[in-house]
Amino acid sequence: MSAWLGFERRVALRFLREGRMQTVLIIVGVAAGVAVIAYISALISGLQTNTLNKTLGAQAHITLSAPDDVVAPPAIRAPGTTTLTEAQPRAQRLRSVANWQALVPQLERLPGIAAVSPMVAGGALALRGEATQSISLVGVELDRYDRIVGLRSKVVSGTARLAPGEAIVGRDLAADLGVRVGDRLTVQTSTVSESVRVTALVDLGVKELNRRTVIVPLRAAQSLLGLPGGATTIDLTVDDVWAAQGLTEDLRRQLPYQLESWQESNAQLVSALNAQSVSTSLIRGVVLVVVVLGIASVLVVSVVQKRREIGILRAMGATR
Repeated sequence: MSAWLGFERRVALRFLREGRMQTVLIIVGVAAGVAVIAYISALISGLQTNTLNKTLGAQAHITLSAPDDVVAPPAIRAPGTTTLTEAQPRAQRLRSVANWQALVPQLERLPGIAAVSPMVAGGALALRGEATQSISLVGVELDRYDRIVGLRSKVVSGTARLAPGEAIVGRDLAADLGVRVGDRLTVQTSTVSESVRVTALVDLGVKELNRRTVIVPLRAAQSLLGLPGGATTIDLTVDDVWAAQGLTEDLRRQLPYQLESWQESNAQLVSALNAQSVSTSLIRGVVLVVVVLGIASVLVVSVVQKRREIGILRAMGATR
C-alpha cells in the first residue's frame, strides 16, 4: 500500500492526520466558499428565469409584421430648378403581412423555431349595457397561439375555446364590464360590431393587458378590423430565448418584413439581466479569492511551523 501511494502521498496523508484542526479549517473554508457560490448562482439564476417567464409569458420571442409606410424621397434636383424637399410623414394604417399563408409553413421549417402563430390585432371598443371600455382586439388560431404564450395555462375561469361568436377576455376587463363566463358583450370597431359570448377569463400576468385584451377567432378579427384574409403580425417562439436576436438578424437578411426580437422590445430588461450576470461573476471571483487566500495562509503557517521537519526531509533527499 505504501509503495503504491508513493513518498509524496504518504507525507501528505501523515500531515493531514497530524494537523487535523488545520485540515478541518481548510475543508470548512472550501465548503463555505462553494456553498456561497452555489447559493448566489442559484439565486440569480432563479430570479432571471422567473423574470423571463413573466415577461415572455404574454409575448412572442420574435414578431414579424409588414414594413411601415414611408414617403418616397424627393427626386434629385436638376440644376436650375426649384423643388420641395420637405415631406410630411405618412400616417400608419392597419396592414396585412403580404403572402402570410405561404410564409407560416416556411417559418415553421426553420431550425430553432418552436411555434408560429398568425395574428390580427387592432383597437376596438367593448360594450355592455352602459359600460364602455377601449380594448386591444386580438384574433388568433387558439391552438397555434397557445404554443406561443401558453394561453390555456393562464385561464382563471371557464374553458379556453374560440368557436365563431366566442371570445376570451382579460379578467380585469371582465370586472370593469361586469361580465362573467357565459355572458355576452359587444365588440365594436369603426365599421362594424359583433356580439360575442365569453368562454374564459385569463390572467396574462400584466395588469394593463388584463384590462384591455379581448381574444377572438382569427376570422372574426379579420372581419371586425376590415382585413379579410389578412394577418397584421406573425408571432414566433424559439427553442433558446437567447438565440432570438441572432435568428431575427438572419431573417431580416432573408425576408422583406419588419422583425423585432424580445431583446429589442425589452432593452431595459436585457440590460438589467446582464448587470445581474456581471454582479454574479464578480461575487464568484471575490469568494474564490477569499477561499484561496484562506487556504494559502493556513498552508504558509504550516510550512513555517514545520521548518525542521522539512529540513530533515530535504537532507534525506526529498525534492522541494
